[in-house]
Amino acid sequence: MPIGELTPHFFSIYILKDNIFEIVYKFKLKYIYIAFLTTNMSQHYSRKKPF
Repeated sequence: MPIGELTPHFFSIYILKDNIFEIVYKFKLKYIYIAFLTTNMSQHYSRKKPF
């Protein structure tokens, strides 16, 4: 198989993989952010308790 035929296919797979990675990364960031917010809020409210 010539490299010229193989390269566009490889690049399309690479771009697709990159897009999937980006989507997963954004989802992970969102969930980390939500988890961070919830833990922050719980710590904030637990600090207000006298005990």
